[in-house]
Amino acid sequence: MNHSQRQAACLPGFGLIKMRILLQKSTVQPVHELTNCFGYRTTGLEEVVCQFFHLFFQRVSRLSVVFQAQKNQEQIILPSPGSLFWVIEGCEGSALPIGLEYCEIEFHDAPFLNAIMPGTNSTQFVPESIIPCMELTLITSEKEWEELRPEWDELVSSSFRPYPFLQFWYLFNWWKSLGGGEWSKVNSTLQIVTARENGILVGIAPLFFSYKTGFEPALRFIGQIEVTDYLDFICLPDKLDEFLRQLLDFIDLNQDLKTKKLELANIQDESRTIALLEGLCQQRQKNFELKVLQPSPAIHLPATWEEYLQSLNKKQRHEMRRKARNVERDYQVELVFLETSSNIEDETKRFIELMRYAEKKAAFLTPETEQFLLGFAKNSEKPACLQFASLLLNGEQAAAYLNFTCDKKLWVYNTGWNPEFSKASPGWVLLGKLIQWAIENGLDEVDLMRGDEEYKYRFGGVDRHVVQVVSE
Repeated sequence: MNHSQRQAACLPGFGLIKMRILLQKSTVQPVHELTNCFGYRTTGLEEVVCQFFHLFFQRVSRLSVVFQAQKNQEQIILPSPGSLFWVIEGCEGSALPIGLEYCEIEFHDAPFLNAIMPGTNSTQFVPESIIPCMELTLITSEKEWEELRPEWDELVSSSFRPYPFLQFWYLFNWWKSLGGGEWSKVNSTLQIVTARENGILVGIAPLFFSYKTGFEPALRFIGQIEVTDYLDFICLPDKLDEFLRQLLDFIDLNQDLKTKKLELANIQDESRTIALLEGLCQQRQKNFELKVLQPSPAIHLPATWEEYLQSLNKKQRHEMRRKARNVERDYQVELVFLETSSNIEDETKRFIELMRYAEKKAAFLTPETEQFLLGFAKNSEKPACLQFASLLLNGEQAAAYLNFTCDKKLWVYNTGWNPEFSKASPGWVLLGKLIQWAIENGLDEVDLMRGDEEYKYRFGGVDRHVVQVVSE
């Protein structure tokens, strides 16, 4: 069977194949080198067997793959392997997806088996869940996407990066206006890839295809670039490595995807995604580019408000105390949070009007962008993470912040203030009160998100960065 025939016979839809993998002494490194290469420690037979098979299939290009029945001396028989789906990398670098109906692993050298599983020369037992089946599916319609909502949000809450921007309500709202008109509806298509193990959703690549002047056709994160601060894959932490591995294989092999190019923006620079994608691209000899987009300062909160003030430089600490003292002297001051969903649309409209006072934000507020922001109010209930905070001076709204609260963080999304109260510095005063509120409510961080505005650093912001990854 030549290479092209072998791939075709194993693609989904062509049925399962019977296979046997023959491991001969002459085709592997010396036992001690192979063991060191795999680099694990023995903690029990079952765990070692699982680790061996996982690593074996990652490195199968070093071994010989045989598709014919042969008599053997020692073998490991996988019970019920029809539930497994593996991708084998051939010696020539090709990816071969295998649906296993029946599989036997032959060892023609008992000492080698003993080196893998010390204390035994053979075994007849391997757990059925050595490498659980990860079934990948492409979603291209809004209807299919909406049906995922309960599972989607449950996975986001358990994901390795539980950003509020990855929750269903936010991304679906973004998609309706394509980021306030940032992308063209004519040139954009949903290309969401989901991964399930035993029917349970474990990974999501929230992607769409688009292009425009200055941006080549590519698969991008739903949400990028302008109105969303952070994006990433949605995946259980212990499944991310395998999910990204299988995702790249899926993208390479699936003909229904519009392109094989990935252009993923707004990833935080400490995300595991970056190193994993870079390593996988190197293995596949794919191009990988990393570009820093913007700083995104954050304030790491101490246990008390006084400790926070002491962490600032003397001038800033004095300034915060002076502004707070003056506003309390001159006005009746209230910090008010929107508690119910009954008036969220009115609150959003008032917030947009406050934003319009700033020249740069007024230019940002196109009809499409306003549609995106007003979409926040179209949920049947106010999302638990969405927070409207207002500073009232003598009963009038002097400033407002649109925030998110989740993962023990306060995420400052956007701000607006009334210039009639400019002498009271209402934006500064409100941010100070929100930082104090966050400390008193046990939060760990105030994320000031993208942008290098001076005030963020004066309040103690420490830089991180968001980056863009390109792979093709």
